[in-house]
Amino acid sequence: MKRKDLIYAIIISSLTILTCTYIFPSYRNTADKDKILQNLKNSSGKQFKFYEDSENRQISLSGKLSKRNSSDGIEALKFIDEIKPVLSINNVNNNFTVKSLHKDELGFTHIVLGQIFNNITVEKASISVHFDSSNVITNVTANINYDVMNSHQQLKRNITKENADSIIKKEFADNNPQIKFLSETVISKKSHIYFCYKYNVHCKTNNLGSYDVYVDMATGRIVNKINKIIYQEP
Repeated sequence: MKRKDLIYAIIISSLTILTCTYIFPSYRNTADKDKILQNLKNSSGKQFKFYEDSENRQISLSGKLSKRNSSDGIEALKFIDEIKPVLSINNVNNNFTVKSLHKDELGFTHIVLGQIFNNITVEKASISVHFDSSNVITNVTANINYDVMNSHQQLKRNITKENADSIIKKEFADNNPQIKFLSETVISKKSHIYFCYKYNVHCKTNNLGSYDVYVDMATGRIVNKINKIIYQEP
């Protein structure tokens, strides 16, 4: 093989490896992942269950996943850091924060770790960690947005919230709307990342419905609009 052809082949192979690493994040750190899963299986016995849906980016584990400890946000983050190869996470503290903590009437503790990007909450992306009454972690369910996690996109806040308010009012001016600002959030659409102002708009006339509306912070464009009310045909 000529030197030029050899160099070209090496470049193509490198690009292929990089591309596969990005598209299939769950295949990273395979050896560490298998070792952690085996350790969890050994400690849980027949109770251990592992489910992974790569297409929908959902992962769940159940069994006796930890030793007795405190059932708080710090412990939840610590455990997720210990099993991060299973979840294909490089840095837990940079990507997740405690969103909620609830202790039920049976003494079980349920903690939700919300995914963040540039310190803004990622839409519909979280890890739930469940402790039993003896403070043993018995279940973890994860729905992670890897498009956002692997992105290097920078936050461009060209549009202020006041600008976004005006954009929403203009968009729904003919619908007698009730407008409520909900939050700043990050969404992905066809692998493109948007930093958004999220609103709920309730329309009483014309386009009747209750819409979640997302205004892009960079451009002021409405990048998504979801009607939360579904009408059935008679």
